[in-house]
Amino acid sequence: MGEGIVIDVRGQKEIETNLNSVKKGDIVFFLTSHSDKVYDKDYFDTNPVLTAKTAQGLVDKKIKIVGLDAPTPDNAPYTLHKLFFKHDILIVENLVKLKDLAGKRFQCYVLPLKIKDGDGAPCRVIGITND
Repeated sequence: MGEGIVIDVRGQKEIETNLNSVKKGDIVFFLTSHSDKVYDKDYFDTNPVLTAKTAQGLVDKKIKIVGLDAPTPDNAPYTLHKLFFKHDILIVENLVKLKDLAGKRFQCYVLPLKIKDGDGAPCRVIGITND
């Protein structure tokens, strides 16, 4: 849990954006709108990805969690996964309904199922604004 922010990067195939609004310890989600295509047959082949520059910028900001409304922040060989995990940054994938939080700061809770010996888990993600 922590303070979250959603950055609108719709229309970018390779996500490279200004991270000035990101603070140390933030939970940073990217709104790509790729989740709107979840039933398309090429959903897993056409996902937007973070650039190495954006990923390193998030590492440098010392964020807690990165997430997006797509199946993965990068594709095989998953270099960015390794970079994030090396710096204890968790990844949340396949988020939905980020549009209402775009550009806002909010209190964020990421609540995964406890799965023994797992390397991932479904989770409930909650964002609470001051609105």
